[in-house]
Amino acid sequence: MAIDDWMYASYMRARPYIRGKGDAKTRHPELTRLLLDKLGRPDEGVPAVVITGSKGKGSVAALTFFVLRAAGYRVGLFTSPHLLNVRERIRVDGRAIPEKDFVRLSNVVKKAALDVPEAPEAARYLGPVGLALSLAYLYFREQGVDVAVVESGRGGRFDESSVIDHDVAVLTSMFPEHLEALGPTLRDIVWHKAGIITPSVRDVIIGRQTEEVMAYLKDDRKHEHAFPRWSVFGEDVFAEVLRADLSGTLARLSRLHMSFTTLSSHTHMTGMAPLRTIDVTVALPGAYQAMHAALAWVAAEALIQKSLSDEVIRQGLKSAYWPGRLEVIEWSPLMLLDGAVSDAGAQEALDLMKRSGVSDCRAVVGLSGDKDIAGVVRALQGQCQRIAFTYPKNTYLPRADYSPYVALKCANKKNLDLKSVRSAEFPDLERALSWLRDDLSPDGGCLLLGTQSFVADVLQHFGRTTLDLV
Repeated sequence: MAIDDWMYASYMRARPYIRGKGDAKTRHPELTRLLLDKLGRPDEGVPAVVITGSKGKGSVAALTFFVLRAAGYRVGLFTSPHLLNVRERIRVDGRAIPEKDFVRLSNVVKKAALDVPEAPEAARYLGPVGLALSLAYLYFREQGVDVAVVESGRGGRFDESSVIDHDVAVLTSMFPEHLEALGPTLRDIVWHKAGIITPSVRDVIIGRQTEEVMAYLKDDRKHEHAFPRWSVFGEDVFAEVLRADLSGTLARLSRLHMSFTTLSSHTHMTGMAPLRTIDVTVALPGAYQAMHAALAWVAAEALIQKSLSDEVIRQGLKSAYWPGRLEVIEWSPLMLLDGAVSDAGAQEALDLMKRSGVSDCRAVVGLSGDKDIAGVVRALQGQCQRIAFTYPKNTYLPRADYSPYVALKCANKKNLDLKSVRSAEFPDLERALSWLRDDLSPDGGCLLLGTQSFVADVLQHFGRTTLDLV
């Protein structure tokens, strides 16, 4: 029996009644708030930032943690989902909660949860994220953290992270995803994710968005809570990529000056001056990490309400690590792992392979039908000599959802010809890798792209550990 099995008990009782329904009808974060209250409100008085978005929220959470750690703060970090071990979700100063503490505090949370009324047949249940988050805050309180960094789940408004006391909200780039749970439209997705902007929030930091998404956000702003201060990428916060390769990302970050003495002026920052600029090296590869670094910088300073020195910011970003994000698994031949689920993510990985001198590029893909398979195929088509499709070992989705036939169906809808690429289906990662390695030229390399479940399989296959970040 796994140490986290108990976290899924309430959800499993409700599962027959929530299939096919969206988050608005099946998620009840107020139950997590009630549980936290019964546990003595461990989130109270802990400055916190909550981060959501369609892509990059994990990276931004990690980068924010590393910047705050470099500044000398004791930081609680909560992320989800986990890759290999549930204890990855809860870290203090980059180290995962010890198993004995996880088990001990699980018993405390389980006892308190008995007093939280649930009604499975009415889709009222305590979800695993809410239970894990409650456990995390008990541990944070015991460990005396100064601040907390919390990664939201797929949504925001009905995610358990929305009910914790938090001062800063970060929204990374948003695009259509999880349409059954959050959709059906992009407008719905933005509404869900903007739900982390609660009455307690004083600063909102927004990553690069399309004009359509920004229009929705500004419209929501007219009808939601008191207007917090906004910092918008491209208007108040900037990042210029100077170099991006497998060693990391050299970037020039800039932001408009923020006065920490004018918190009551819930205004947009544009017009405030002057610009502050700093050149940094972000340890995480990928050009998009420049933007994530800029968001993390602003989030960290907004959270502690003071400016950090250039040296602290440089040190934090240079020491960052986040498993499974454009991570080199092997150097010879080059094996590059990433949780890319869109064409942009796949293209970024391909660009890095090219800059590293790889001319014979091959790929193994572990994507489910609810991801942008067509986009990933579009990026790989014509640039990869072979594409292997495989299935993660541990996933809540049926194996059929990972079938290459799903990929073919999606590709055909987009008028893509997957048959023009040498492709094959394999029942597991081991055989897929064997096929890709066969006759691989000296300047060849392999991309490993897929869902979090697939990323976990790859890390496990290569013997990587994921508990500690430092």
